Amino acid sequence: EQYTVCGAPLDKVDFPDRCQYPTIAAALAEAATDDTVVISGIVTESVTVSKSVTIRGPNLDEITPGTHMGFVQASRTAPAADCNTAIGSVFTIAASAQVQIRDLNIRHGCAANGGGVNVAAGSQLYVDGVTIYDSRATNGGAIYNSGLLSVTNSTIVSVTTRTGGSGGGLYNATNGRSWLTHVT
Repeated sequence: EQYTVCGAPLDKVDFPDRCQYPTIAAALAEAATDDTVVISGIVTESVTVSKSVTIRGPNLDEITPGTHMGFVQASRTAPAADCNTAIGSVFTIAASAQVQIRDLNIRHGCAANGGGVNVAAGSQLYVDGVTIYDSRATNGGAIYNSGLLSVTNSTIVSVTTRTGGSGGGLYNATNGRSWLTHVT
């Protein structure tokens, strides 16, 4: 089944089919294993994904002029170099979840681990066609990985660690395994 979430400039009045749920968390609460959550517009939210689902931006047949992409951000503005880690990761992939994230922009996270995405031990994340930018963390400005991670056809740019941190783009923890293909 498919669940839709939208943010600015879309709204539920003008786009009821594209705006079924007000938040990604609300859509995930209804979703079951192997369901899909489609995000259009700009959604500001830090999300923990504990189910095996696909999260993606709109397909070509689902776009609306001016909102042809999906953005998920933990904060409305890019974090400062000394950002408050209470903002959190944009996405946290919980243990035992097997998640696909496709065709999205992920930005404006700041966390101790994984400003863009924090992949927990025991989880699996497949990323395809995603841009992660303007995020910071102590470890893993874009992605902190303790699980299994595959990133393809994606871009990681303008991500940094906080003072004393490691892994500006990707921090692969001791027990994490990563595969990167066509990533810039």
